[in-house]
Amino acid sequence: MSSINKLKTIMVTLLTCAAFSAGAATQAEEPSGSPLCSDTLNSAMDFLSTIPLVGDGASTLAKTVQTASCPSSSDQLKDYMANQFAKINVELTNINNKLTDLSNQMNAMNQNINYKALKAQQTKVDEYDSEFDSWLGQYQLALATFKGKDGKEYNSLTDLVNSYGTFDKAISSLPSLKGVLDQLYNTDSELTAISNLKTPARFDLDAIVGLCKDSSTIAGDVFSLRNICNTTTVAMYAKNIMLEKQVEYAYNDISKVYNIDTRKDKVTLYQINKSLFTGWVDSAEQMNPRKAIISQIESTEAIYPLAKNLEAKGFKLTGWFTAPDKRYLTVEYTMGANVIKSKYAYQQPTRKTNSMEYGTNTIDDKITNVMGVPVPERFFTAGGADYRDNNAFPWADISHIGGAISTYVPTKLIVPASGNVAINAFGFSPEKIYYKDKMISPNFGYIENQRKIFVSSPTEANTYLLQYDLKDYDRIGKGDFFTFMRYTAQDGYTYVWTMRTWIEEGGFNDSLNLYWFGRPQCMTNDCLVINTGAKLESLKFQGGPTIEWSYVTPYNNYTLKAN
Repeated sequence: MSSINKLKTIMVTLLTCAAFSAGAATQAEEPSGSPLCSDTLNSAMDFLSTIPLVGDGASTLAKTVQTASCPSSSDQLKDYMANQFAKINVELTNINNKLTDLSNQMNAMNQNINYKALKAQQTKVDEYDSEFDSWLGQYQLALATFKGKDGKEYNSLTDLVNSYGTFDKAISSLPSLKGVLDQLYNTDSELTAISNLKTPARFDLDAIVGLCKDSSTIAGDVFSLRNICNTTTVAMYAKNIMLEKQVEYAYNDISKVYNIDTRKDKVTLYQINKSLFTGWVDSAEQMNPRKAIISQIESTEAIYPLAKNLEAKGFKLTGWFTAPDKRYLTVEYTMGANVIKSKYAYQQPTRKTNSMEYGTNTIDDKITNVMGVPVPERFFTAGGADYRDNNAFPWADISHIGGAISTYVPTKLIVPASGNVAINAFGFSPEKIYYKDKMISPNFGYIENQRKIFVSSPTEANTYLLQYDLKDYDRIGKGDFFTFMRYTAQDGYTYVWTMRTWIEEGGFNDSLNLYWFGRPQCMTNDCLVINTGAKLESLKFQGGPTIEWSYVTPYNNYTLKAN
């Protein structure tokens, strides 16, 4: 836009603001709807709210556009037409800014060649759209500044002129109107722009579909790129449907004035047939959200059942990554005042020594909530309705971590003050069916008689106690107890794993010679075991921390470190 046109826009704003305070428009009857509202636009924007997983950018844009183009309150509907034009122009400016921002975002994501095709298309449409800026500005300025014979503002130049009785009387009373009309009659560039905008290729979806449809070709977060694509589609569609309504309204009004303009020296009006306006709308309708929107996860995509299961269990999906070596969804779960962020590696991995691959492996779409973090349900159900040894979730080598010789000496498991460490411990063993509803929230450990399974120390902060009752060996044998641990790393994401502990006889005649053992175990698809020969061994999370237990004194103190 030239500096002159920018100045005109400012003038429009100032003049309309002054005019808006004057009161409601003179109407023969109560308005039933704005003539600048498109039914298809209104319907399309409504439709967006019904699509699951569509993205905030597109949804927010849709709401603001709908409010501006299709006002619902009676006060808004009674606004002078200059006011309605102004409100839409604000949104058109916002859309232009949004498209520039989206273009910058997409450029930064370094996507494939389809982006260049989309960018070229968007640039050309913007070029033709901008041809109307000055002309519509002049029309809006005329509505806002010229008054009828009764001193009132009118919603059309036709009604304004007719208020004086004849065209000649109107010109006589408003001599400057003549020059304004001559500028408005000159619709050569507008005719050219509409002729180009009605070409279907101007709103071709191939570039957007090629860029965003196939999740496997998207670098980075699928949700982010699809939100950019969807918002671009909504922006281009809404902008042109709103703009077309403005241009057609103004042109029809100006044409009526032209037909009653009795001057012999008037500027020739370039005729814009109804079919051209229809063609413009038809071309833009290719980007109607009903046709063009790509859901963040399409119903035909393999992870769709997983997405629905996660949502059903209260998880909010925030991202999707499809790289071969990191294939996960980012999710959030609200627990009271806390929001737990985590990554759910959704495919069963092929584990290697220090890495893992996912390929086309089976998707774990059934999940269990462990302290706000989704865990594949098969961790708990391998081999049947209860847990069995499952090599799909490897465990570390056995570590001797404590014992009772004539007296109880609990093992201390110290966790960092930072990291939001939490535990959920209970008597889950191969002989007991797990309880899904008991794993959602942290607890204070499992305690029974002298048995303490990760019980919070009453005297030492950030410390858990582990000990078995001297009678436990006779009661439970070598049955494993499970303690789930949750740790929030510096990247803000939370990781979970399980600690398996059990009791064994020491091999001496003394019945008090009992020892307890432990080892960490993976329970998610992004977890690797690292056996180093140290006590309590380590776990490594793909793209996350390495969990280590540092040894302090024999059979007594272990400190959790996350690197």
